[in-house]
Amino acid sequence: MTEQMGLLSHDAIVELRLFWVLHDGIGLILTCYGLVFYIATYYIHSLRT
Repeated sequence: MTEQMGLLSHDAIVELRLFWVLHDGIGLILTCYGLVFYIATYYIHSLRT
């Protein structure tokens, strides 16, 4: 029983680490897309005027 609990906690830790890595990756990608989108809209507005 104790071994199963140990395995479960280990899996939970691995899943948490994967979640945080993915979360950070998504945050970076969204930030990059946000910057690109902001620059693109600013560039289009500067072209129109």
